[in-house]
Amino acid sequence: MPAIRLLASTLALLLCSGCGGPYIARFDRPLPSTPEQARRVEALSSVYVLVEPGEGASLKGPDGVLTSLGLSLQENASRRPEAAELGRALARALAGQGVGVTAWRVDGGGPDPFASALKPASVLRVSPERLGIGKTKTTVKRQRTDASGNTVEEESPTWHLTARFTVQARLVLAAGELEVDAFSESASAAKDSATDPDLSSWYREQRVLLAAAAARKIAARLARKTLRRKRPLFEKPGDRESQQATRLARQGRWGQAEKLWRARAARDGAGWTDTWALGVLAEKAGRDAEARALFEKARLQGEGAKELRRLDWAALLAELPTTVVEARPRDPDLSWFEPRVAVLPFSDETTSVDGPVLARQLVHAALAAGGHVVLPLAEVDERLRERGFTQGGQLKAAAPEKLARWLDAGRLVFGHIEYYQTLPAKAVSGELWLWDRQARARVWTAKSWAASEPFVGQDQELVKKASDLSWSRKLLMPTAETLRFARRAIGTLPQRP
Repeated sequence: MPAIRLLASTLALLLCSGCGGPYIARFDRPLPSTPEQARRVEALSSVYVLVEPGEGASLKGPDGVLTSLGLSLQENASRRPEAAELGRALARALAGQGVGVTAWRVDGGGPDPFASALKPASVLRVSPERLGIGKTKTTVKRQRTDASGNTVEEESPTWHLTARFTVQARLVLAAGELEVDAFSESASAAKDSATDPDLSSWYREQRVLLAAAAARKIAARLARKTLRRKRPLFEKPGDRESQQATRLARQGRWGQAEKLWRARAARDGAGWTDTWALGVLAEKAGRDAEARALFEKARLQGEGAKELRRLDWAALLAELPTTVVEARPRDPDLSWFEPRVAVLPFSDETTSVDGPVLARQLVHAALAAGGHVVLPLAEVDERLRERGFTQGGQLKAAAPEKLARWLDAGRLVFGHIEYYQTLPAKAVSGELWLWDRQARARVWTAKSWAASEPFVGQDQELVKKASDLSWSRKLLMPTAETLRFARRAIGTLPQRP
């Protein structure tokens, strides 16, 4: 309420500025050192980003995915964009703004099994809403003259594509769930086409781009270090030097204006307008206690001045804290990512020889990209061969404790591919789980699927680097779908930006 009252009084002064009122200075100042801001700084020093996919974005996929071999466009359009894409983009955007990101992951539901081990200062919960896409057609009639000189009327159709993506965000302290901030950000896109476009291609393209755009907006809001303020600068009537100082400030030459105001304030009988201006300068620099004292001094000096009577002093002083609170940020605790991870050969129920191999290679690449210390696959295979294991289905004969000891690994990733189809459409389905040596138990399980998924962006190059299978063989396989399968599953594990 004080901020609203102060805004109203400032707007009143602004409206009067066109009829001889004061100049309204607009400036960015450092965020005040309030308890709320200190809490915010501490929260952003170690953030755990948790993406909540919500209804309509099941990690397991819809019923019948293995028979329908993919989602129809209508079903796809009603789903939220890929949660893992949003989480990855948001973590990178936050890190780029200087926020300390401990980890990000997609929430699979239920109690979080990793929060206590990650030890974050805060949790940023983000929930993407449904991606709205649309296509409308308009026809414009135009006239032209043909070669015979006759006027010909033609219809020119235009298709207008739109997409909009909104994300709800809530930053809470990890201890006690105290809310630090809550807001929403949106990103939108539009495109005109002279030919009837494929709406499904538009959806897939914008799903990635809008998630990245929304992530940048969220990061910019959370990481902002300045606050926009508006303050009037008053002049002494008929005083050219006072007018010159205000003119310099209006031109952005604040340093020269400050010299004039300080020189005038040092003289005997300094006016309240100069004291007020020095208060604005102090606030602009973030020296709130000094600004508060100067504003109150100007109020006493200019007692009875109508310009000062128009101000909401309660709201003004409330924006200038008297007590400075020192924030105590901390570095993210990354110890959870230290154990070595071995991705074991996958078992399967398919007739594909290369499918489980490719899935394992892309899961390995996804883990490495997420900041995990992953053992080379060739090293894992060599050590297993020394013990007589060459296939994923054989690993049931060995206890996980023995496998971890043989591989000198702190964690083991098991995989089972249930479905791997190339024709008539491409689809992949399976399950991954993580066994932890310290916990001596399975600590994570994820069912994943993908169907009819084309490559997006640089994904094709990523697959070429991650897999040693020939590209001609991969072209015949559900390769893009396998990459999406791996990313969806590993996205529910903590990842580094």
